[in-house]
Amino acid sequence: MVTIELVCGILIVMTMLALFGWAVSLFGMQAMCIDTASDIARQTARGDSEAVQRVRDSAPDGAVINIDKSAAEVEVTVRLASKPFDFVPPVHLKAVATAVMEPGS
Repeated sequence: MVTIELVCGILIVMTMLALFGWAVSLFGMQAMCIDTASDIARQTARGDSEAVQRVRDSAPDGAVINIDKSAAEVEVTVRLASKPFDFVPPVHLKAVATAVMEPGS
């Protein structure tokens, strides 16, 4: 009886730890999406295409980056779907950043 309870307890604890680790990694990936969006918006507003490419290369794997540029501002949207396990539905992350175009860019 004690052995079965111990096995069930260990399985529950291991499952909870795996899900907790996944949740923590989601916060980290959301922060990376926010950083990527703000960096691309700022560098696009400055007119620095080389820096934009460097930031795009360092974006999280699978991130979809959309840049909407107008005469007055730049809006960058970064989307990422995170699905580490087959039995967990994907979590869609999104970050949006806006920057005002700098004169002469």
